[in-house]
Amino acid sequence: MTKKRIPSDDEIEVMAKEILPHLRRGETIRPFIRRNQDRLRSIVQDESWATLALVLTKVGITYGTGTPWTDRTLLHEFIHATAASKRRQKRDLESPQRPALEAEKRAQNGLNITLPVECTHTAPKPRFAPATIRRPVPPQALTNEETARRDALDERVFGKTVRR
Repeated sequence: MTKKRIPSDDEIEVMAKEILPHLRRGETIRPFIRRNQDRLRSIVQDESWATLALVLTKVGITYGTGTPWTDRTLLHEFIHATAASKRRQKRDLESPQRPALEAEKRAQNGLNITLPVECTHTAPKPRFAPATIRRPVPPQALTNEETARRDALDERVFGKTVRR
């Protein structure tokens, strides 16, 4: 693949003057790319990503640190900025129109049709009963056998019987 030529400073200045009116003060790069993606793509088709990076740097759009754009970093930002809009378009195409939205559109067009609001669905009985808080139950007294087993264990572990 042959590399495209790097335009002269005068050509970059002309392209920068074309982009400058579309720049908003304090705007970051991704919203700028989303709003102007067609214009930026036409520059890239005619020139290159490196040229567009030079133009944006000339306009004053750089990293927060003042580092100028490179062709790779600009392409990366362009892909990320337009990916969200592509996902949104795909979601809108895939999601079916809801009846309420269709009725709203008809109402705007002068066709006032109301949809029935009856609900024939009954909730099924819950599978489990809701949780309840039980009253605390006092501990049961130990049998003589359990007390003897506990005392023997205390004697083995501690060397003496522990008073409780």
